[in-house]
Amino acid sequence: MINQNTWLGSDFGTAKFLQKDSSNWTPLAGTLGYIAPEFAYTIRVTEKCDVYIFGVLTLKIIKGKHPGELVGHLMSSTAGDRELKDLLDQRLSHPSQEIEKILMVRSIATFVSFRRPAEWKTQKSILVWFLCNFFIGNYENGGACASSDEAAALFHWKTSFQTQNTSLLTSWNLQPMNHKNASGLPQQCTWFGITCINGSTNRLNLTNASVKGTLYNFPFSSLPNLEYLDLSCNELFGTMPPQLGNLSKLIYLNLSANQFSQEIPPEIGHLTNLLVLHLRENQLNGSIPASLGNLKNLSYLSLYNNSLSGVIPPEIGNISKLLYLRMSINNLSGPIPPEIGKLASLQSLGLSKTNLTGSIPKALGNLTNLTILYLFGNKLSGSIPRELGNLKSIMTMELQKNQLTGSIPTSFGNLSKLKTLFLNHNRLTGSIPQELGKLTKLVVMAMDHNQFSGHLPQNLCPNGTLAYFAVHNNLLTGQIPRNLKNCSSLVRARFSGNQLTGNLSEMFGIYPHLHFMDLSNNSFYGELASSWGRCTNLTTLLIAKNKITGSIPPEFGNLTLLHVLDLSSNNLSGIVSIEFQLQQFKPKDSYPDRI
Repeated sequence: MINQNTWLGSDFGTAKFLQKDSSNWTPLAGTLGYIAPEFAYTIRVTEKCDVYIFGVLTLKIIKGKHPGELVGHLMSSTAGDRELKDLLDQRLSHPSQEIEKILMVRSIATFVSFRRPAEWKTQKSILVWFLCNFFIGNYENGGACASSDEAAALFHWKTSFQTQNTSLLTSWNLQPMNHKNASGLPQQCTWFGITCINGSTNRLNLTNASVKGTLYNFPFSSLPNLEYLDLSCNELFGTMPPQLGNLSKLIYLNLSANQFSQEIPPEIGHLTNLLVLHLRENQLNGSIPASLGNLKNLSYLSLYNNSLSGVIPPEIGNISKLLYLRMSINNLSGPIPPEIGKLASLQSLGLSKTNLTGSIPKALGNLTNLTILYLFGNKLSGSIPRELGNLKSIMTMELQKNQLTGSIPTSFGNLSKLKTLFLNHNRLTGSIPQELGKLTKLVVMAMDHNQFSGHLPQNLCPNGTLAYFAVHNNLLTGQIPRNLKNCSSLVRARFSGNQLTGNLSEMFGIYPHLHFMDLSNNSFYGELASSWGRCTNLTTLLIAKNKITGSIPPEFGNLTLLHVLDLSSNNLSGIVSIEFQLQQFKPKDSYPDRI
């Protein structure tokens, strides 16, 4: 301080040299400037302080001395009555040209020189204001540019793209301030992917628009009315900025199928109006933020195919309106939180291939609206809870490729809407419940690679809907169920690697849709039935390592699509008098189980 009214202030841009807890910096030489008393009330020196000093020093240069109360006067109601010559340095001759540029500089200086620290501006906000006023608005009236701030801010984001020649975004260009579009709407409302309500951006949809860049310059603070944001299927990279949480009106957010990395910002939990959140197919890592539990209105949450780690936060159970939850293909750990059982409205749950451990919570049986359950490809252990038999709406249940033990609950016979059931590649034991014969809508049943014993259910395919049936590599005994002979819907069936028996010539019927049949490595006997020749879509027939006798029926010559036929390691006789268009034909030699 030189005297009571004059301070020695540092040049613009030097605030970064101040120590964090310091309000002054005496060793650094400065220039004669002006620091208002309110500068001391900002608590800490920031970029906004630099911007404020810039405005005051700019006015000092224009006037030729420190501005004193000039800033306050320029913002008063009488400021419009002052002439430009009253503001200029009286020692200089008045300019006859470039008056517009001087006005522009004066407008910028005035715009940043608010007396209250709470109103001080950032450099980014000044840039947006400048673009807006230079291209669209009026230098003398910053308020007239309020709706056009959105166009300037979006254009500024576009300039950061690495792909400036994207054909879909050719409309994203600012026009001069005297330009009038035919619709009379603000500029951004005519741009590709943007929908406005009352002249303000409401929807931004750039899905699959070949955008390559980041969200670091995305105008989060300039789009106060944005409700829908879809940037999926692009090449966006870098982190997801925490400023995403500032889009308070957002109800739809889709950033999937990009290259975003690092953690999901917990600030997303501030978007309490959000209905849909898709972050799938990125490179996100770190833990799933517990703040997602604050999204009480969320219906769809998709995080699959990332590199997320840690446990599933139990707060997910607070999202009471959730219909769709997918977290598959991540690097998660720990158990399935039982709190998921509180999501009474849930219709689809995908937690496959996530390295989850522990047992399947009994609480999942409370999800009576669930239609899809994907838990495959984990390290789940223990028995299958009988409470899963309460899932009266379930249509697809996939529990394969885990370490499940015990038997299949008989309560599964209550799953009357079940169409797809995968229990293969576990350590399940006991017999396959006869109650499964009540599942009249079943299309796919895979029980292979377990340790099931006993007989197959006798009422398989009760309504002729079963198409894919696999029980190979178990310890099953007895005969093939009789009603399977009339299951004309069969497309693919595998019984190999068991101890099944029975007369092969009597067990099977005509299957017009059958492509693949594997009966190998059992104890079937009898002769090959001529009816196989009427399964005209058959491409693979494997009956090796059984006890069949007789010859190959001539009707096999009708199987024009047959590519693989393995009858090896049996007691066949006779001469093969028919022609086959086979890629693999092994009447006697062993044939490895590769299918």
